Amino acid sequence: MTRVMGVAIAYESGLRLNQIERFLLGMPDVLAASAWVSDGSTLASVTLSDQSDLTPKSIQRECMEELGLHMTPRHVLVELSRPIAA
Repeated sequence: MTRVMGVAIAYESGLRLNQIERFLLGMPDVLAASAWVSDGSTLASVTLSDQSDLTPKSIQRECMEELGLHMTPRHVLVELSRPIAA
């Protein structure tokens, strides 16, 4: 029974992470997004266009408003995409 419960929890967690990633990818200026769980906390990484005004706090606020507290990443790592000189 414990094994089945663990599989169910892992499946639910995977669905939740996919939903968070899809939400992040739907935000303006987000080029790539990833979400994962570490030590019980949901974390996210996003790559933004170099012209973006988004901040980790504004991304968390959007998640809170649209997804709720249980699906808001505790920490958001932001990377800016820089054009490569030819």
